[in-house]
Amino acid sequence: MAPQHVLSVLLALPLASTSAGFSPCDLALNSLCSDSRGGGSACTQCLSSFVHVAIIHAAGCSSEQLVGFCEPGINPLYDETVEAYHVYPRSSVASKIRADITSKNTADLEGMIYFVLRLLGNPVECAEPNIPGANISDPTVAFDCLNQETTGPLLMSVLSVQVDNRWGDYSFCNLCSNGYDPYGHGPNSRVPRRCSTGEYVCDCSSRIGNSCNGTVGQLDVSSFFGGFQPDIAGRPAPDWKWWQYNTGE
Repeated sequence: MAPQHVLSVLLALPLASTSAGFSPCDLALNSLCSDSRGGGSACTQCLSSFVHVAIIHAAGCSSEQLVGFCEPGINPLYDETVEAYHVYPRSSVASKIRADITSKNTADLEGMIYFVLRLLGNPVECAEPNIPGANISDPTVAFDCLNQETTGPLLMSVLSVQVDNRWGDYSFCNLCSNGYDPYGHGPNSRVPRRCSTGEYVCDCSSRIGNSCNGTVGQLDVSSFFGGFQPDIAGRPAPDWKWWQYNTGE
């Protein structure tokens, strides 16, 4: 009799109070597997246990409701609409993809303000291509001053984007420059990486333990760009590096 007693207690929760507009099936499904809702096979597995099957059957769920509940999509518990800003070159190719931000970096308003302010130092930065006191080009300068999304005529899209806010790792996605990945994988780097000019290429970052796990990623601008003072280890830093650092703070 003990298993039946447990089952009756479990049934009481999803079948209680339908006055809020939820059907017994809705209540049962959300009570059992709300965290995996929209997760495809993971959700299906959650609903497949003996006890869960019994509750679902008692709640009168149809096969269509079960499929709809588990169909891959954004779980309502983590569904959020955010405003995303994306900057891109004003060209015939880029204008066609202005609303497509798949595998592209975007920013909220505060993040976009940071990048706009950061660009104000570009004329000074680009005039000082080498690391102070060394005849070695500064990789930050090489990236900033050749980046197609920071130089030349630019456009900006402001989009409302529906996301799953269980944020993952942030990937650094940039336009391919001259057939090479511009983010540290240029032709003269230790690990050159070829790509198709005009297309976006994304990189993980070992600096933040990025694993590029395929989820929508998020990065805190202040902690990343303002996390290390530019004169670390006693090396002198040009004024433009301090501008970028203080802007990130």
